[in-house]
Amino acid sequence: MGVVLGGCGWFGGGGMSDSILVRVTLDSYDVVHPSEKQTQVYVQIPEVGRASWLLDSSFYGRLKNEPWPHVIDEAHSDYMRRGVVSDSASAAARQAIVDWLLLSEGAECDARFDAVQEAWELDQARQHPVARKLLARVTELEKQLAECSQPVSEAELDVAVEELSAELRMRLALASAQRGRRELRARVAELEAQREALAARLRAGQRWKWGRTPPLVSQDYVSQDELRAIFGIELTAPWDEDPVRPCGCPRRFDRHADGCATAAAEAGESS
Repeated sequence: MGVVLGGCGWFGGGGMSDSILVRVTLDSYDVVHPSEKQTQVYVQIPEVGRASWLLDSSFYGRLKNEPWPHVIDEAHSDYMRRGVVSDSASAAARQAIVDWLLLSEGAECDARFDAVQEAWELDQARQHPVARKLLARVTELEKQLAECSQPVSEAELDVAVEELSAELRMRLALASAQRGRRELRARVAELEAQREALAARLRAGQRWKWGRTPPLVSQDYVSQDELRAIFGIELTAPWDEDPVRPCGCPRRFDRHADGCATAAAEAGESS
């Protein structure tokens, strides 16, 4: 049950709210002696009633910040001790609240006591700015939780799954691209290192040296096999090729044999 905040004074008149409310006020309630102040304890319990107790002014300092179950108990005990007599309607209203809170038994008594205690705690919290913010945040989170607990249609679930799948695919593609970039950077670094090493060896081979054949680039620095491996050039051995051309002329010569028909045809095309 919630709590209604209000100013000090009498809360009579009008319909009763659905909130437990207790107020302790210090004011003049005696028309005959207006200069004398008394402590009023006003109690409102939904579906039970509303009642008030008038106590000595000394009770105000003792009860104004006390938990509400204790306030009601103290007010009732003071009336019983003093044997206060009042009109039957007021007495019946007070007795209804006492019976509901103080004279109930078992689990019902515990539940009622906890309800009044919780109402007092909320009332205290709402009087503090920071606590008010926290209570508003709690209310917002409770609303969000209630919305999350609503049943989800199959179509909404399919849309959510598709969105999650799309996000997962995007993340996987991004991770793959990042991994590919790392591999490319590593390969570039490797090729740069090879290039620097090759350039150093080529520069060393450019030094003229008498008695070396050839006098410049030497097999001792960069071999043909290494160059072919670096640049991916395959070496085709002479025995891997057909020694005879399709026309019948041997390949070991750079030209066709005299009288070759293919040679005559190629010469005709060129002319």
